[in-house]
Amino acid sequence: MNRRLPIWDHPVLNKEFRQRMRIARTPWIIFLYLGIAGTLIFAYMFLIAHPAGVFHPEGSRFLFIGLSIIQLVLLAFVVPGLTAGVISGERERQTLSVLLTMPLSSGGIILSKWIAALAFVILLILSSLPLYASVFLFGGVSPAEILYTIVHLLVTVCFWGALGVFFSTLVRRTGVAMVTTYCTVAMIMVFLPVALFFINQFYERFVDRPPSPSSLIVELLSGLHPVMTQLSVFYGEMAGMNGGIDIYWMYVAVYAVLSAVLLIAASHFLSPVRRKKKSSSPGSPEGDS
Repeated sequence: MNRRLPIWDHPVLNKEFRQRMRIARTPWIIFLYLGIAGTLIFAYMFLIAHPAGVFHPEGSRFLFIGLSIIQLVLLAFVVPGLTAGVISGERERQTLSVLLTMPLSSGGIILSKWIAALAFVILLILSSLPLYASVFLFGGVSPAEILYTIVHLLVTVCFWGALGVFFSTLVRRTGVAMVTTYCTVAMIMVFLPVALFFINQFYERFVDRPPSPSSLIVELLSGLHPVMTQLSVFYGEMAGMNGGIDIYWMYVAVYAVLSAVLLIAASHFLSPVRRKKKSSSPGSPEGDS
């Protein structure tokens, strides 16, 4: 029986979509998310509006940047929690072996779990587009900046989701997989700025001048950080961040490739053929994984 099915007709994906999207709290979460975000946007606009009723475009620009950064940080907490248990949870419920005996490819299972886990997050991002558009109506933000921001969010979410699925496949326990995923995300968010700080201190101490924003090491490290690359959309030319390397497109390319590599690696570790060879090797105990 053929194990390869079209991803849109994959039974695991259909089951995950129905299970995640048909629960009663899903529309309420979207309603509260958009309601709170919309209230904050229009409250901020009301507070900084000119007494004559004029809204300054620079305030709209600052609001848009703040929203994009806040949403990016919130997703860093949400996405690993949604994806780090998709495979290890099946293993703990002792349903993974049953899933692997079905006529489904390991790659299809991984991809279905990944898409289903991210579908709700992507739905939140797409549903927030009217809020971004309302900010755009007051000026200060170009359509290209809105498009770059949405692409940046989607690439970041896809990478964090692939990271969670990879550790969920690699690690047996959901708790350990979740902690490992959060630690990896924290290292990306915190370690890179710390590394840039020490590089700056090294230059000031031994070279008697701070490193240029367009120097190769600064561009490479900045091009791997989510917040710095998001800020480069708005302040890249002003800060000299788009010199020899466009760090925004570097970020998009690197993390898109890493997402694909992580999903392929997760499919490899989940493969029943690999598991069978491992269990049948001399001296290896037979047991449920």
